[in-house]
Amino acid sequence: MDTLIAGKKKKEKALKESNIKIYNRLLRDKYLYLLLLPGIIYFIMFRYTPMGGLVIAFKDYSIFKGIWKSPWNGFKNFLDIFNSADFWNVLRNTLIISLGKIIIGFPVPIILALLLNEMKNLKIKKITQTVLYFPYFVSWTVIGTVIISLFSPTFGVLGSLYKRIWGENASLLINSRHFVPLLIVSDIWKNAGWGTIIYLAALTQVEVSLYESSIVDGANRWQQMWYITLPSIKSVIVLTLILRVGWIMHAGFEQIIIFTMLFHGGIIPTYLVIRSYRMVNTFWALILPDAIAVYNLLVLIRFFKNIPASLIEAAYIDGYNDIGIFFRIVLPLSKAGLAVISLFYAVSLWNSFLPGLIYLNDPSLWPIQVVLFSLVTGTTVVDENITSQITNEQAIKMATAFVAVLPILLSYPFAQKYFVKGVMLGSVKA
Repeated sequence: MDTLIAGKKKKEKALKESNIKIYNRLLRDKYLYLLLLPGIIYFIMFRYTPMGGLVIAFKDYSIFKGIWKSPWNGFKNFLDIFNSADFWNVLRNTLIISLGKIIIGFPVPIILALLLNEMKNLKIKKITQTVLYFPYFVSWTVIGTVIISLFSPTFGVLGSLYKRIWGENASLLINSRHFVPLLIVSDIWKNAGWGTIIYLAALTQVEVSLYESSIVDGANRWQQMWYITLPSIKSVIVLTLILRVGWIMHAGFEQIIIFTMLFHGGIIPTYLVIRSYRMVNTFWALILPDAIAVYNLLVLIRFFKNIPASLIEAAYIDGYNDIGIFFRIVLPLSKAGLAVISLFYAVSLWNSFLPGLIYLNDPSLWPIQVVLFSLVTGTTVVDENITSQITNEQAIKMATAFVAVLPILLSYPFAQKYFVKGVMLGSVKA
């Protein structure tokens, strides 16, 4: 009995000491938690709150009754989906597109990174990198406009050529044999450059001594690549593959919408949250929901970890608190990372398409990407006085596409060097 009482008192004492340690830690790092607070509030508002809308899947949802007043119907909605004649066909199409992009497209940036890494001519290497990276910064709206124009059987160069060779007067984009390959090829063309940067960044972390040792052992270039380079970046390859597989049911949603020129409905839970915050038909609906991206956080964390610990310790000795260290040491030493994040964010906002289509009902507020989409689909919102003076409808589409890509064309040559440098400095170790 005495042993049990002693054991109980010992546990209570240990728990009390643990609580005191936690309190002391919170008190000691109060400024760090203060800096963390805005990020926590953001994720609660724009990432976790919309998840509550998933209950719609188990309800007989009515827009007039709202989410919580709509009656529950169990798994009826799921049974209706599985019993639908189109469900299995839609699922098959989604898997074909996604698996095609993974199987064909996933190795491409790895191969490109290995080839670029072996290039000795720096001038050709830089030109090749610029050509590869640029498509990533061009929006799907612009790419879709160009592809639709090229393959149009009426005025498209490739569409007319296809008509002459095969005698079919139809767009390749509505041909089931050609639509999926076009999706895969255009996705590889747009995103391969970005993947190449990731793998090049990982290759910079490979120890040079490994290659030197292999040369002494008589290994050739192929053997070095197979037994040193690829195993050294294996963790990065596996990570990117896992992230890619996680989007297998996405299949390139925005790309398909633009290529097919179809859009119905919206992302209901997210839209309801944005509406509850009174941000519908405001630019805040385009800015805030995507203000913090996980990849950007990882890049910045990597930058912060590269800051020498001796500088932080010296700052503490000089009497600086956490806030002072953050603004006087951490931020100035992370300028390259902040420049990369700013570039990501600026390009993302400029190329924003779906948020404007979902959250902005007033055409006068539409960004240029949505206006371009409306021109391609025929639901133009351009001033009638302007369109009445245009005899060639295709001309205004291509002019709008050019305006949409012009800021990228002007800024990319100057920003590319800092972009690549920033990503490589903030890369994860393989």
